[in-house]
Amino acid sequence: MSERERFWTEYYRNVFCAGDPWLDYSNGGVQIQTFAAALEAAGPVEGRRCLDVGCGRGQFARALLGLSAAAVTGIDIVPEVVEQHAAAAPAIRWLCGSLQDRGFAAHLNQYELVFLLEILQYIPLVPTLDVVWSHVAPGGRLVAVVPNGDCPIAARTRARFGARYDPPTGAQIAEAVSALPDALHWAIRGMFFRADQTVAPYELSPWGTQSQWAVAPNRLQCVVLRARR
Repeated sequence: MSERERFWTEYYRNVFCAGDPWLDYSNGGVQIQTFAAALEAAGPVEGRRCLDVGCGRGQFARALLGLSAAAVTGIDIVPEVVEQHAAAAPAIRWLCGSLQDRGFAAHLNQYELVFLLEILQYIPLVPTLDVVWSHVAPGGRLVAVVPNGDCPIAARTRARFGARYDPPTGAQIAEAVSALPDALHWAIRGMFFRADQTVAPYELSPWGTQSQWAVAPNRLQCVVLRARR
């Protein structure tokens, strides 16, 4: 495990023990709309094999199971998190490990839907996408949500954590996903915080391959479809 991973393992062990239910998100509304946006990008879940990388407290993995996924696997790097999930929700396959560990990644299956929600700011973008993409089944989808590296809020967080926190920009995501083999189609959109968050915290831009906006989005969402062979 790298120093960067050791740092985040200990950081999230403390966050988990503190009982914060939404972890990286500022409140529950931001978390649930992010989950909804991920499900929209994924399309039908019923009957699909799903992988949730960086599952955290497991709410999204449980939602996938509740939507009749054929099988759900959740991965996290904090052992205490995985142990609690394994006892509380045995219908889901919970794994503790790092995608940067080739031995661990080799034991993963093929999945029709793979989710990287709030994880790419902590691990190298291109190597992570390469590993995860190898586990996306033909005809499957990869869905990611990540803070925007061009956003001033992300810049302030980067100043706090240094090189350990490195959210990608839209241009970096576009370059990385367009290079994935057998990528039939990809799209990206921005997630902007509303001035009035009474109903919902985010305004979502249209999908497209445009990775630059007049005003920097707070978060970025990306979806990549794998060709059927």
